[in-house]
Amino acid sequence: MARSVSDLELMMGVWASPAQYASDRLIPPVPWDHEAYLAASKPAQGRGGRRLKFGYFESDGWFDPSPANARAVQEAAAALRAAGHEVVPFSADEMVESALLFVGLLAADGKFRQYITALEGEALHPNYAFLAKVASLPNWARPLLARVLGGRKAALVRAGCEKSAREFWAATAQRDIIRKRFAARFDEAGLDALLCPSLGLPALPHGASHMLNQCCSYTYVWNNFDMPAGVVPVTVVRDDEQAYPSTAHADDISRRAAEAMRGTAGLPVGVQVVSMSWQDERCLAAMRALERALEQAGHETPSPPAFGFA
Repeated sequence: MARSVSDLELMMGVWASPAQYASDRLIPPVPWDHEAYLAASKPAQGRGGRRLKFGYFESDGWFDPSPANARAVQEAAAALRAAGHEVVPFSADEMVESALLFVGLLAADGKFRQYITALEGEALHPNYAFLAKVASLPNWARPLLARVLGGRKAALVRAGCEKSAREFWAATAQRDIIRKRFAARFDEAGLDALLCPSLGLPALPHGASHMLNQCCSYTYVWNNFDMPAGVVPVTVVRDDEQAYPSTAHADDISRRAAEAMRGTAGLPVGVQVVSMSWQDERCLAAMRALERALEQAGHETPSPPAFGFA
C-alpha cells in the first residue's frame, strides 16, 4: 500500500477521518488516534522510549514457510532485540483450525456463488476454474474424495463444503471460540504485537496462485480473527534458498511449492506484524519499531522502484 510505515500512518489518518465518517453514517466512527501512534512508536532506547513486547512463530503448522520466509522472521526478531525490544516465542496452536474454518466460511454458500454473483455477468477468470470445480463438488462425494486424496487436500475438500444456515452459524460460533482463546493467550503473554511470515512463499510465478493459494494461510487467520496486520520488507531470497524442503508435509502442495521456488533469488520477503482487534495504531507502531530496528541493524531491506515515466 505504501513505501514506508509513515506513509501508512498518513493514509490511516485520511481513511479514519471525520469527513469519511460523515460521508457514510453506517461506518463505526472510530477516528485515527495519531497521538496514540506516536506514543507507542517512540524508539525503545533513549529518554521517553517505549519497549515493546513481540511474540513470534515461523510456521503456522499448515504451510511450512520457505527457508527465506522463515529466515526473515528470525532476522526481524534479532533486529528488534538489538534495538531494545523484548521478543519471545509464541505458539501457533489455533492457526490450522482457524485457516480451515476461514475456508469453510468462505465456501459455505456452495458452488462459488458469491464470487460468480459479484462478477455481475463477467466470465470467471481461468485461474479460478479449479477452485470453482472444488466448490461445486456435491457434499455426498466429499468424504470419498477426501479418502482418496488424504493429507491437507482432504482437509480442504471437507472444509469447503456447502453448508446449511445452521452449519454456517455453528462454524461462525466455533471461529469465535478459537478467537477468544487466541486473544486470551495473546493478553496473558503481555504482547504488543506478533511476528510471523507474511506468506509461506515469496512472490509466485504467474499462473501458479490457483494451485498454491494455501501459502496465504498466514493471512487467512487474521482476516478470520478480525485483527489488524501489516507487512514490513525485511530481506530477499538468497541463491541457496531457491528450494522448498518441506518436512511436515510431503504432498502435491509441497511439490508445487518446490517448483515455485525455482528462480526466486533476489525476490523480496516481508514479515507480518499483527496486533489485537481495534488496535490499528499499535499495529502500525510495532511495524515502525521493526522498520527502525532493521535500519539500525544495517539491513538493506528491499524497496520498490520509484515511480516514473520513460
